[in-house]
Amino acid sequence: MNILITNCTLDSRSGTTIVVKDLSYYLKMIGHTVAVYSPQCGALAAEIRAMGIEVVESLDRLQLQPDIIHGHHIIPLFDALHHWPSIPAIYVCHDFTAWHDEPIYHPNIIKYIGVGRLTQSRIHQALNISSDQIFLIHNSFNESLFKQIRNLPIKPLSCLIYSKYPNIDQIIMPECKRLGLKVDIAGSGFGEQVAAPENILSQYDIIFASGMGAIEALASGAAVIVCDGRGAFGMITTSNYKYAQEHNFGLKTLDLELSPGFVEDNINKYNREDAKLVSKLVRQESQWKNKVFVWEEIYLNALTEFQQSLSNKSQFSRKIIFASYRINMLRLNDKYMKVKSTILATFQQAISRSKKSKPLHNRTWGKIFFRLFQG
Repeated sequence: MNILITNCTLDSRSGTTIVVKDLSYYLKMIGHTVAVYSPQCGALAAEIRAMGIEVVESLDRLQLQPDIIHGHHIIPLFDALHHWPSIPAIYVCHDFTAWHDEPIYHPNIIKYIGVGRLTQSRIHQALNISSDQIFLIHNSFNESLFKQIRNLPIKPLSCLIYSKYPNIDQIIMPECKRLGLKVDIAGSGFGEQVAAPENILSQYDIIFASGMGAIEALASGAAVIVCDGRGAFGMITTSNYKYAQEHNFGLKTLDLELSPGFVEDNINKYNREDAKLVSKLVRQESQWKNKVFVWEEIYLNALTEFQQSLSNKSQFSRKIIFASYRINMLRLNDKYMKVKSTILATFQQAISRSKKSKPLHNRTWGKIFFRLFQG
């Protein structure tokens, strides 16, 4: 099977870029041909290419003729659907709030998947699809990389703050030091991009992380306290592991305030034996070598359903128009946010000039509005 995966960026490490890399690797391992499309390629794209997988920034350059599209993020997915209007797709929602993860209607999207209960709920709310028709597939870790497992001491000695959210170290670090723990920071939130986390996560007793970082830290044998810039959950234990997993160790779990008291309380919950059991659960349930076959089955079922379906032309047109409208509105919103400061400054200058002299010519106002739609 020829499979195209889309992602809005392949620059730094994030939940979706890691998924793209690991999924590509394991699909190739079981005999499929994989390619990846991302309008913004960087370090992660280079890593994927190094595995012998085609990665392109433009679909016109893609050599692979896909049988199915595995879609992350609506704009690159919609680009691929427009490029191949007769190919089926699946859509995977990874985030509950990000605009680029907004679920969309399209007649070629046969299956919708959430990586946690919250993203599953987002698809349901956006598209009015029954929750039992939306697949739930938890994220996995790459067991071919994360082979080393921490042998935890009876009492913790070291901590790592591992996050893409800045400033949380200002709350966590003083408490760790006060309790006599060695503490380090890593992750894009601190400008400490980690190219190979499998080499460092197994070196710490306690790791503060969320999302994919929490999964990889648990697989490495560390005791994990889930928190980030959005809030806090706490130490992952055998009693709360299932709940945290159902919500992808992310937003839905983060309903506590990240405070010095929270940090101290959860460090005191450290239990070497319980942490070992949690790590064992993660390594049993979340390995890619098992999960890749779940994805393969979804692709095959989507291909079969697409081939059996006979789409009504007028219905197809209405859905395409609706999807295009939503995509274009989101594109404009994103573009506006990126140039907002420039636009405001331009308008301020224009207003200032109009007060000091004669009113601005229509052509001048036209130039100002054009700035809104510039790259």
